Amino acid sequence: MPLSRSYSVTLHTLLVAMAAVNVVLVLQNHQLKNPPAPQPSLLEPGDTVTTQPMLDLSGNPATLTWDQSQQRDRMLFVYTTTCPACRENQAAWRALYTDLAEHVDVVGVSLDGLDAARVYHAEHGLPYPVVVPADRQQFSQVFEISAVPLTLHISPSGEVRNAWLGGLTAERLHTIESMISPSGDRG
Repeated sequence: MPLSRSYSVTLHTLLVAMAAVNVVLVLQNHQLKNPPAPQPSLLEPGDTVTTQPMLDLSGNPATLTWDQSQQRDRMLFVYTTTCPACRENQAAWRALYTDLAEHVDVVGVSLDGLDAARVYHAEHGLPYPVVVPADRQQFSQVFEISAVPLTLHISPSGEVRNAWLGGLTAERLHTIESMISPSGDRG
């Protein structure tokens, strides 16, 4: 028995609609299985940070303080000893230290324990002082650290002037040096 024309059109319309719904469901399933990567949080210019208890590499108490009497801004180089990007970034941080140490206080912050930080410091011959947070979790919360390497420029009062997440390209190095060095020159 032949199908009526209206029944045939209705059947084809339903098949097309079902195919469209199937495509939408497949796309939604893919999105659920592959959610976008969360964006790391990052301190913004104008945010403020609080004094943090630290340990120097000898294990003695040290403190990252924020006090107007300091007179100098501070650059923090935050890293872990197992991070390949941090290892690659050490050359850029050395250049910043060499070029800017007369204008800002530079401090490396290892997010690893003292033993790992000591070994890393010795192996890589870091020219700047390094400290380790006494409470890594608290430090990471205050500084909103979700990824490294992280370069922070902070005023004496604890106000974040700038934050750079990831490796420092030649362009970023030039930008940082121009912002901090009165002459904007290297060296």
